[in-house]
Amino acid sequence: EAALGLIQLGTFVGLWAVFFIVLQLGVIAAWLTVAGEPLSLAGLQSIGGGMPPTNVLLGTLVVQFAGMLALAAGIVGGGGFVRRLGTGIRSLPWRKGFGIRGALPLAWVAAIAAGVTVGWFPGYIADLIRTYLPSLDFGAVGVVGDVLETGTLSEKVVLALIIAVIAPVVEELVFRGALWNALERWLPGPVVIVVTAMLFAGFHLDPAQAIPLLF
Repeated sequence: EAALGLIQLGTFVGLWAVFFIVLQLGVIAAWLTVAGEPLSLAGLQSIGGGMPPTNVLLGTLVVQFAGMLALAAGIVGGGGFVRRLGTGIRSLPWRKGFGIRGALPLAWVAAIAAGVTVGWFPGYIADLIRTYLPSLDFGAVGVVGDVLETGTLSEKVVLALIIAVIAPVVEELVFRGALWNALERWLPGPVVIVVTAMLFAGFHLDPAQAIPLLF
């Protein structure tokens, strides 16, 4: 089980790196297409270091979360297949593999109370970083703000759904579900908490987001 968990984690991280690179190349290609520029060095120079159009940005976020969930499903399903070969267990591990389990009503109350009372802290830390360490701000939060301020109503609705529904659900299923399940096979619980937190924070690829999200 320990070896299987390590293989699952390594597989996910490796495939995610490949997927992310391919996704970025796809973003550039889509950006050039929308801008009517050729897929060439001259086309790349024409778009410069700006931000892609809103529709390309939103489409990228949807593909990113869909890809993440698909990779997590792959390691959960693959782990179950290997386990069945080795032990003969036939039950599918999807529910357990994604960490979906019941919770006491008190746990729900505690989670909601914590969310509405201490959720300001990461935002406060992020503001401090953007103010005093601007070099660590890669602009991800600013992009969201720009869409909410200047985007069309449909763009704002799509972005809100991504941020408030799609992203939280997928991230919980992946980081506190599939990856947690893989890690706890060979690491003690407190270490799993730290490692999944680091993976979750690092996934955002923006220090101004990653540092506060680590908490």
